[in-house]
Amino acid sequence: MRWWWLLLLGLIIAAIPASYLATQTDKTYRSTSTLVVVIDPEASDRLTKTYADLVKTRPVMTTVKQRLGLSMSEDDLAKKLNVTSNFDSQLIRITGEDPDPAFSAQLANTTASEFISSVTGLVGKPDTVKLAESAIPPQQATAAEVPVRAALGAGLGLLVALSVAIGIDSIRSGRTYDEPAHSA
Repeated sequence: MRWWWLLLLGLIIAAIPASYLATQTDKTYRSTSTLVVVIDPEASDRLTKTYADLVKTRPVMTTVKQRLGLSMSEDDLAKKLNVTSNFDSQLIRITGEDPDPAFSAQLANTTASEFISSVTGLVGKPDTVKLAESAIPPQQATAAEVPVRAALGAGLGLLVALSVAIGIDSIRSGRTYDEPAHSA
């Protein structure tokens, strides 16, 4: 392959800026509050999943937004949260994500607290959902995705270089690649 140098150059030229840009992005801190659904174990799987789906609803997000004095929309606030529940578990994990480590913990804890109040009002039974563990501000940001972004940049650079090599080869040979090659 006579265009190997172009492919290598495209790979390097794209990977270096992609790596640099990945290191310059804002750090994200994640803090997690854990809730436990206290109910009959036979019904808990579906109920836990249902409760997890309710955490990011507009009524809960509106209350969290008001309590924290935020001006962002409920949808934007919900994007700062990740809510998970595992099959065969009565646990719900609410993770707050933010560039400020203290706010990530405050967001997770406030959402957990407001959700517990919301469920109590909705179901009419107190202590259906309890706080198992409060979020604490993390000491370190989550691992940067530098290798993934560098690999994506390198792959894009390789694709562009391959396209250029095919285009140059096509121009030099005077044919397109959808035409059959002449057999000798």
